[in-house]
Amino acid sequence: MSMPDLYASPDYLNVSALVDRVIEQTLPATSPAVAFWKELNSIFGRELQDHPADLGIRRLPALACAAVGGDPTLAEPVTAAWQLIRLAAKLLDDVEDFDVATEAPLMVNVATGLVSLAPLVLRELPTRLLQDMAHDINLELQRAIMRAAAGQHADLSGAQKESRTEDADTWLEIAVAKSGELLGWATWAGALVGGADAQAQGCLRAYGIHLGVALQMADDFHGIWGSPRVSDLAGHHLNLSVCYARSVLKNDSLEQLETLLSAARQRDKAAEIEARELLVNLGAQGYLLTAARVQQRQALAALDEAETKLKDPAPLAALLNRLMPSVESTEV
Repeated sequence: MSMPDLYASPDYLNVSALVDRVIEQTLPATSPAVAFWKELNSIFGRELQDHPADLGIRRLPALACAAVGGDPTLAEPVTAAWQLIRLAAKLLDDVEDFDVATEAPLMVNVATGLVSLAPLVLRELPTRLLQDMAHDINLELQRAIMRAAAGQHADLSGAQKESRTEDADTWLEIAVAKSGELLGWATWAGALVGGADAQAQGCLRAYGIHLGVALQMADDFHGIWGSPRVSDLAGHHLNLSVCYARSVLKNDSLEQLETLLSAARQRDKAAEIEARELLVNLGAQGYLLTAARVQQRQALAALDEAETKLKDPAPLAALLNRLMPSVESTEV
């Protein structure tokens, strides 16, 4: 009994054979195993359908490898591991944010499988030199996962409280851990496989961290002013716009905001609309957009610092340029 193709979409054809081979080496060709990977096929298919513009982010290690003059095909195991970890994090985030209900146990199990598969895929780096790097790459990945988990823990702990108290600085610390560390690993690992020196590796890691924080800021924009099923206001999620509002409001005005947020969590749509209008009037959208531009500039500065060591940084810069219109388009 043959295993199903995990990456049916053309976007994943460059890593499909690699992942399939590792699966064949790891799991017996039994009915339970085949059913498990068919479920993964379905989840990956939904991810591609829901987020078709994410191709650049999915191929981040390969882009970093090419940026330093390396052959991006050598980075396929790192790219595959990155895709597996990224999807696992999204599945767990959906469970933790209560975006799934009856499927929650299934999603946790699938995410566990994806995380377990990532280091096995990294062992498939194609040359002896790169295989010797696999230990360091995997070690850094585990560290990044732990830091991301610590950031997520801080976020989830805040959500357990009646009223969140995080300020903008705390939000940034959590965002760097939750999102920045993993993207920083992806770009660092791609640069390492591409043969970059220590300075260029550090610059690409810094780029990835700033990109990750900027993506989190874009998520915060869409979490309030996009069209989520449950907005960040109703879901009691950590959001930089609300952190900013809490830092500028005082006394009765702050109490008014907290009252509106409390009502929004009880699915009071009128209170949610009023809270959203209050944030707009405070300039929270402009603050968040400015903060995202700061992250964009810092990411570009990291590329500029390594400019003499980079062969093709344009795709990495383009990721940032595409991110900003997606944020700005949500302004009202």
